[in-house]
Amino acid sequence: MSLIIIALFGGISAFLVYRQGMLTISGVLAAAVMGLLVLGLGGWVWGLILITFFLSSNALTRYQRAKKGRLAGEPYLASRRALSQTLAKGMVGTGTAVAYFFNSQEVLFAAFLGALATANADTWATELGMLSPHRPRLLTAGRPVPAGTSGAITVLGLAAAAAGALAIGGVAFLFLTIEHSGPEGSYWVPYISLLTGLSGALVDSLLGATVQACFYCPLCQKEFETRRHTHHGALKSTRGWRWLDNDGVNFVSTLWGALVGVLLYQGWYG
Repeated sequence: MSLIIIALFGGISAFLVYRQGMLTISGVLAAAVMGLLVLGLGGWVWGLILITFFLSSNALTRYQRAKKGRLAGEPYLASRRALSQTLAKGMVGTGTAVAYFFNSQEVLFAAFLGALATANADTWATELGMLSPHRPRLLTAGRPVPAGTSGAITVLGLAAAAAGALAIGGVAFLFLTIEHSGPEGSYWVPYISLLTGLSGALVDSLLGATVQACFYCPLCQKEFETRRHTHHGALKSTRGWRWLDNDGVNFVSTLWGALVGVLLYQGWYG
C-alpha cells in the first residue's frame, strides 16, 4: 500500500511539473519510468529520495526564472527538460536500483546516494549560483566570465551545491531512521551525501570548463551549451568536444558521484 501511495504521489508530481512547463512529455515519461524502477526495485526510501530530487530541482529552476533567463539567454528561459536531460541526471541512480534488486548490498545504496546528491548539488549550484551578485569565475582559469558560462563557479553556487547535497542526505537519513525505527547504522548517510555531491558538482564544472562543447551566437553575443538557438539557427562551435554536450557531462558527473559514494562507504566500514 505504501508503494502504491508513493507511486501515485510521484505520478501526480510529474504531471504538475509538466503543467508548470518544466518537462516535455518525453521528460515526464522518462521521470515516471525511472521513478517506478527505483521505487519498485529499491524500495520506498529510494523512491522518495528520487522524488525529492525532482521536486526540489524543478522548484529551484522556476525560482526567479525570468531573471535567470535575462542573464543566461533566451534558450534557458524557454527550455523544458526533455528525455535526454532527464535521463542524464537520473539514469545512474536508476541503474543502482536495478543492481540492488539482484544484489541487495548497502554499498549500492551509497552509490545511489552519491549519484542523486551530485545531481541535486549540481542543479542547486546552477540555479542559485546564477543569481550571485558577484561575477562567476571559470574554475580552471579563475578569470571572471558571464553568468551561465559552462564551468564557472561562485561562492553562492558552491554553498548551494553543499546545501543540495545535504538536502538529499538529510532526507535519506530521515527516511532510513523511520524505516529502521531509529538512526542506528545511518549516520554515514549525510556525510557521504555532502562529500559526493560537492565532488560531483566540481567535476561537472571542471568538465564544463575544459571539454564540454560550447557554441557562440554572434547576434546575442553569448555562449550557449546547445548547437541551435531557438530563433537564430545553428551556432558556431567555440571550444570543447562537439560530441560532449551538457547531458553527457551530467551523466559523467553523476557516475563520478556514485563511484565516490562506493569508495567512501567502503572506507567508512573498512
